[in-house]
Amino acid sequence: MNHASETTFDILGYLRRLGRHALVSALVGLLVAVGAFFWQHRTPSSYTAMSTLIFQPAKVTTEAEATQQGSNVQAQMRNYRQLVSTDAYLRPLATTLGDKPNVDALRTTLVPVWVPGSLLMTFAYTTTSEQQAITVANAAAEVFQQQMAGWTAGQEKAMGVQVTKSIPAAAPVTVTSPSIVKQGLMSLVAGAFVALLVAMVLDAVAGRRGRQPALPADAA
Repeated sequence: MNHASETTFDILGYLRRLGRHALVSALVGLLVAVGAFFWQHRTPSSYTAMSTLIFQPAKVTTEAEATQQGSNVQAQMRNYRQLVSTDAYLRPLATTLGDKPNVDALRTTLVPVWVPGSLLMTFAYTTTSEQQAITVANAAAEVFQQQMAGWTAGQEKAMGVQVTKSIPAAAPVTVTSPSIVKQGLMSLVAGAFVALLVAMVLDAVAGRRGRQPALPADAA
């Protein structure tokens, strides 16, 4: 029990000693918090542009063709969604864009969106440049239409889907800005941590000075 009391007393005493350096440590912590906030706030916004292709089934003339087409349409749309993630599509797209971005970058940043059962294909691209987001999204739709002819055999094309309308990306695009609340909380935590660290260092320095032995009178 005595040990517990002594431990509690030591902790309280240590906190009191840290409190002696509260002003200096608080000022340093405040400077760190403000600096961290503005450094994080420099993070650029992200822009997402989306271009969309609208498909419709090709015209058929007989009931048998209509029945066959019903099963072909969704299978073809599914294949298109898979093909836009391959080099067969990404390489021509990268070439059109002058390799800015290149194939590897497009593979991770260009997002083709197709909802099963629908006849829509959307190309979403996110970057820190509004104009580049629009350029890449529109190029993605254009290159897709150019590549379609080589992806389908004659019978599949006759029974499948065709692009009937292209909706290009244009401003305004979706803007994702950094979270000010999140940045503020992270800055406060960083400032508090630094303030505590400064107080501990100052206390350690003061304690070391206090423990230095006094020089003998005749040493002077």
